[in-house]
Amino acid sequence: MKAIKAILAFLAGSTGLSWKLVLDAMSAVLGRIAWPIILERLFTRIAVATLNKLAAMKSNRLSQQTVDDIKAQLLKDGLKKAVE
Repeated sequence: MKAIKAILAFLAGSTGLSWKLVLDAMSAVLGRIAWPIILERLFTRIAVATLNKLAAMKSNRLSQQTVDDIKAQLLKDGLKKAVE
């Protein structure tokens, strides 16, 4: 119990300020990132990769032409990462 109190006191002391500074800096950096754009690109890439994988499988009726049409529609809607 004394060891835990000593650790907490140590962290709350001068090093506690350092950790708070680091956390504030990290939150400021993460707050500036345009998360909706990053997530949109990630989900687009996942969807296209999944469609390509499904088209390559022989156990379904999805053709590569259908996948290409879907990618063209995504590209037309402004999702540039659909063709990568």
